[in-house]
Amino acid sequence: MTIRRITIMLLAVEILLCAAAVRAQTSPAGGAQPPAGRAGASAQPVKVEGGLIQGTVEEGLSVYRGIPYAAPPLGDLRWRPPQPAPKWEGVRAADKFGSWPIMDGWVIPDDQYKLYQAGRYNDVPVLVGYNSDEGATFGAPRSQEAYVQSVRQRYGQFADTLLAAYPGGEGPAAKTARDLQRDSMFGWHTWSWARLQTKTGKSKAFLYYFDQHPDHPADSPRAGFGAAHGAEVPFVFQHLDLPNRPPATAEDKALAEMITTYWTNFAKTGDPNGAGLPKWPAYSDANPQSMHFAHTAQAGPVVSPEGLKTLDAYFASRRAGVADAPAGGAPQPEKQ
Repeated sequence: MTIRRITIMLLAVEILLCAAAVRAQTSPAGGAQPPAGRAGASAQPVKVEGGLIQGTVEEGLSVYRGIPYAAPPLGDLRWRPPQPAPKWEGVRAADKFGSWPIMDGWVIPDDQYKLYQAGRYNDVPVLVGYNSDEGATFGAPRSQEAYVQSVRQRYGQFADTLLAAYPGGEGPAAKTARDLQRDSMFGWHTWSWARLQTKTGKSKAFLYYFDQHPDHPADSPRAGFGAAHGAEVPFVFQHLDLPNRPPATAEDKALAEMITTYWTNFAKTGDPNGAGLPKWPAYSDANPQSMHFAHTAQAGPVVSPEGLKTLDAYFASRRAGVADAPAGGAPQPEKQ
């Protein structure tokens, strides 16, 4: 077992221990449940190893986010066992996640978005994309009320526009709540990557949207679900017979053949296009097209453009330090 793997395992154990400690200290005496409260109300301060933290009360639960569990692995601490997080005075707010990538000056020298804006990246062709139901990875909101509440708490001034684009709801409309998770964690980042590369680089960017999935019956728990995270990988490598996959249809096999050919062409030449394949246009803001893989391959417009533009404004405000960091709701996206 490598030192790196041991270090990762130790970090995981420490996270679990810290979470267990917080849960134990936040449980009222005698096993009583914490009082119900509105989202954003302050939870009772509790003591962890580094000092006191204060979270929020959401749907009757005391929630603590962004608890420091180790010192950042920078400088002499790289590839060494985790060291304790620095202690702090007073009460530390634990109402926001703290999982932005660590800009260590080596692997990640700066904010990736800013690096692309400045043209500081390897200018090579890229083929990037995401799947139609990436949000299925993270589960559904407890209720429509909880969904709306979490969007308002997290996105503030951008919430109304996002709720118009991703309203949520019951039945088929429930997928729009997952679509916001998809786009806030995968869609916006991939779209931004393609946009920034076309603006600041010379190489082409090819964007895809994968939506091949079984049509589940209306009484199935999976009714209305699209293609989950990683669903395109078996098609790329033509491993449609993997365990826990539905039997491959003739349509699946034909689509896999096309996808494999696109990927192979790209690996050879930096361009997925080739004889006998539908034309895959390179992305540009003047022609914001992506290749849609659903039943067959067909170029089409980028999905949820208004939602992506609103998320773009939200993340721009984050980079400018105008908007507060996410305070909860859905898991937060990776920073670009």
